[in-house]
Amino acid sequence: MDAQRLGLYCRYAGVGLWDMSVVEEDPLNPDNVFFWSESFRRLLGFENEEEFPNRLDSWASRLHPADRNYTLGAFEKHLLDRENKTPYDLKYRLKCRDGHYRWFRATGNTLRGTDGRPLRVAGSLIDIHESTLNQQAVRKAEVLKEFNRFHDASARLATANARLRLEQIDEGLHECLGILGEFMDADRAYLFSNNLEERYWTNTHEWCAPGVQGYREELQHVPFDSLPGLIHRFDQGQPFVVTSLNELPPAMTGSREHLAMQGIRSMILHPLVTDGELLGFVGFDDIEEERDFSTTERAMLSLAAENFAATLARQRQYQQEKQARDELEIVNQRLREVLEEVQRLARTDPLTGLSNRRWMQECLAREAARRQRTPTPLSIILMDVDHFKMINDRFGHDMGDKVLRRLADTFRETVRCKDVIARWGGEEFMVMAVDTDLQEAKKLAERLRDEVSRLRVPPLEQLSISLGVAEAGLNEDLNRIIIRADRALYQAKSEGRNLTIIAAPD
Repeated sequence: MDAQRLGLYCRYAGVGLWDMSVVEEDPLNPDNVFFWSESFRRLLGFENEEEFPNRLDSWASRLHPADRNYTLGAFEKHLLDRENKTPYDLKYRLKCRDGHYRWFRATGNTLRGTDGRPLRVAGSLIDIHESTLNQQAVRKAEVLKEFNRFHDASARLATANARLRLEQIDEGLHECLGILGEFMDADRAYLFSNNLEERYWTNTHEWCAPGVQGYREELQHVPFDSLPGLIHRFDQGQPFVVTSLNELPPAMTGSREHLAMQGIRSMILHPLVTDGELLGFVGFDDIEEERDFSTTERAMLSLAAENFAATLARQRQYQQEKQARDELEIVNQRLREVLEEVQRLARTDPLTGLSNRRWMQECLAREAARRQRTPTPLSIILMDVDHFKMINDRFGHDMGDKVLRRLADTFRETVRCKDVIARWGGEEFMVMAVDTDLQEAKKLAERLRDEVSRLRVPPLEQLSISLGVAEAGLNEDLNRIIIRADRALYQAKSEGRNLTIIAAPD
């Protein structure tokens, strides 16, 4: 069973992994033997088996109440489908160690007996919290652009502050609140200043989404006691998050009516602190629904708080403009690094460092659009490592990973600069050879095969790959080209491996 178990794991390398031995065909049997990988636990904020034991309830007890029945039902339905026609691929929320729910995508495959009985199921878990909140990858890209646009605007504002009269800064602050509010998909965004001597808050700036009522005039000289404990939290540099008015801290239950009057269902507030002094806070309200705030949103608010604090400090200490500009540049540099890392991770396979399948699909789509305007040769090369399962079974999963990394290095050094190479899945790789006809693509494929034959990864004696090559026909859908290349790859496998096969035209 170990070899079969390793075979299942190979399909989910690089993400949170889990597997379960099924007892008496009962998916929810408490005697089922579970295994959670270290990466699985870390996705939820746990470090070891003691904190997150190898049993079903470790996972099931953390399912969001609204997702629990659906998720367990889908899991059971998949396992009990002896014909294996019910896939296990769904999204749900899990409570992390810090108490907040995050969205994840879970996929799995089941090993069955000859009669279809489930024997073992294994799968992966990936964090899709941000993409779920934004619904689509396109929306996520727009949010990242908005994220960057905010900091560009705030940088321009901070640079210009020294040249502006103080009363003109309000317009810039309102613009930044609007950018942040749209990024957070909030209904209201606002700034409050504080009077520590007389112990009250004052709403100084407010942005509202279209159709949303503002409360700036009503929220002047609001006593600290209206939200007991908030000033102490801010003095500690801690943000204040309300995902539901039903979850207000006990000391603040008396504040529920005050918040409900404003239509607030959830909110997040972050202190504005400069040189150890509390200047006020920046916050966002959601009146449409109860919601949690993602890690990215919290990081965004933290960065925004630094920007607003720097701007407000400049109002109070107008002569310290250079220091404020330097601080803002540090914030912007941090943002650029975060954005670059997010973009890199979004298109890179974590094991091999090559492009991932998602990025290759985007490249294919762009190339298809380009060829509609300017028809040029295009070829696809699909490659599969020969006897890869045997390598894993004999030498272990770590050795299999090492082989994939070495192969990736070889492919990267062999393909041309204009080609795009990606890990297509498991031990399968793809090359998109642009401006390349079938004969040139075959030459490239043979170079790749030859380089792999010379590669040595002790203790393996030799490695080889099988390849399928297809050239795009005029106006041919790229998915059809991939299918033809895949058929050619399968033919190379069936004819003895370590071969390059040219795909037959449809």
